[in-house]
Amino acid sequence: LIVGPLDPTDRFTYWPVRASRGGEVLGEFQTLVQPGVPVPAFIAVLTGITDSMLVDAPRLGEAVPAFLDFAAGSVLVAHNAPFDIGFLNKELSLLGRPKITELLAGVTDSLVMAKEMFPGKRNGLDALCDRLGVDNSGRTLHGALLDAELLADVYINMTRGQEALLIEAGDTAAEGGVVAVQ
Repeated sequence: LIVGPLDPTDRFTYWPVRASRGGEVLGEFQTLVQPGVPVPAFIAVLTGITDSMLVDAPRLGEAVPAFLDFAAGSVLVAHNAPFDIGFLNKELSLLGRPKITELLAGVTDSLVMAKEMFPGKRNGLDALCDRLGVDNSGRTLHGALLDAELLADVYINMTRGQEALLIEAGDTAAEGGVVAVQ
């Protein structure tokens, strides 16, 4: 998720999610989102997303059903999950929908995992990529889909592929498994 600080005027502009199993991409969900407010200058610089790119994008309420279909039954993995979950829950409440934790099988915070595995070290996504040998050389902007891909690879490395991103075949791309979002 590309977001700014949690402020009442902040809104989604881009919503990417990646579902994987053992490093194999099983599906991706991504959409630009018309936030209904101008994109702050620092977000445009950080992400490369501008107001003109969002003119024809759907509103979040139009994107939520497709996301929920894609991610149904899965566990959401996010780096610094309280930030992303807080943002998702704020957006869902504006739509009159339940909290994300009531709509998916669970939430895993990869930052908490990293702090437990590597206490006292930097545990940002770039630092984890370096530490775990995940190639992040293509990361020039804070591109949320690339970040979700990197997070999925980092998560696989942190769990040694044993417990996560194991997605069983089902009616949706991510049912019964894990989706990475950033």
